[in-house]
Amino acid sequence: MDIQYFQKVENLFVSLLFNSKSVLSETELREIELLVTVSEFGIALESYLFICNEDNKVVPPKVKSILDKLIDEMAVTDEGIVSAVAEVKVLAA
Repeated sequence: MDIQYFQKVENLFVSLLFNSKSVLSETELREIELLVTVSEFGIALESYLFICNEDNKVVPPKVKSILDKLIDEMAVTDEGIVSAVAEVKVLAA
């Protein structure tokens, strides 16, 4: 994996966290941000999805779009993660 990959995924996470400020607590945001800072993208994504789905959080459509881009960019094939993204509740437009 090259630097461009890491930068693109990190930028997607920055956008994800920015657009999640109304949904996640400061503690939850910091937890995900710390994982991204150390390039633990897979764990960061799993943690984000766990928080959203376990706590029945409802995210804006923009967040769902970013999650879809992340799983594409990260080439996620794990069915558990793919289904967790599909389970994220989205705010009606």
